Amino acid sequence: MKKSQKGRSVSSASREAGVAARTREVLSLQHDRIEPDVAIRARAYEIYLERGDRPGNPLSDWLQAEREYREGSR
Repeated sequence: MKKSQKGRSVSSASREAGVAARTREVLSLQHDRIEPDVAIRARAYEIYLERGDRPGNPLSDWLQAEREYREGSR
C-alpha cells in the first residue's frame, strides 16, 4: 500500500478526506436543524483529521470549532 508524506496510507488519507467532505455536506444541509454541540463536535473531529490524525489539543480543536460555528463561517 502506498504511503503519503505523513506516513499514512493513501487509502486512509482518501477515506479521511471523504469523511471530512461528507461531514461538511451534512452540516451545511442541516445547519438550522442540527444541535450546536453536534455541529461543533463534528467540526472539531474534522480539525483533528486535517491535522493528520496526530495528537493535538482537543480543547483547542473544540474552541476553534465553536468559534467557527458562532461566527457562521462553516
